[in-house]
Amino acid sequence: MKSGVPPWVLIVVAAITALATLLAAAISGLIAYRTSRRSIEHAADMARLDREAEKDAQHRSARRDAYAAYVTAGLTALRDISAARQADSASQRWQELRQQAVASSHAVVIAYGVVEVEGPPQVADSAKAMYEAINDYRRKVVKRYDRETSEDGTEVVITVSEPGEEADSSGRLALRALRHFVATAREILSG
Repeated sequence: MKSGVPPWVLIVVAAITALATLLAAAISGLIAYRTSRRSIEHAADMARLDREAEKDAQHRSARRDAYAAYVTAGLTALRDISAARQADSASQRWQELRQQAVASSHAVVIAYGVVEVEGPPQVADSAKAMYEAINDYRRKVVKRYDRETSEDGTEVVITVSEPGEEADSSGRLALRALRHFVATAREILSG
């Protein structure tokens, strides 16, 4: 079958058709590449945001745990110091309560260190004020002793101070400092 079209026109049309097909395939491939690249970048951004959110959540949880441990240590110390304050200082029970008050005050120091590391500065400052108030209360309630050596070489314990109204005032200040710490910690954790 013969058509009236010269063969070179058919070849040119076939070549143009092939080039158009190749060009369309290249453009489609480029569009697909750019779309997939954007999708991959978006997925990477979302993964990064998820990691950051998880890291923030873990940090917030660590802070919450540190703050809670500090408040617990503070309340325990205040309870133990108050129990020593109310006990008869001549009894054996008072010695036990005194030792317990000193031990729980040391637990406050340890928890304070963690809070100071976790921060931020306003919480650390509030924690320091609470620590100092509790420590001051403990010093005023728990009798301090000096040890002297007698002429025969034996060690003698002498009472240096007795707790008084000043200790009660110190206890109220320590409780107020604890409440201030709780308010500051809540503000930071909710922000």
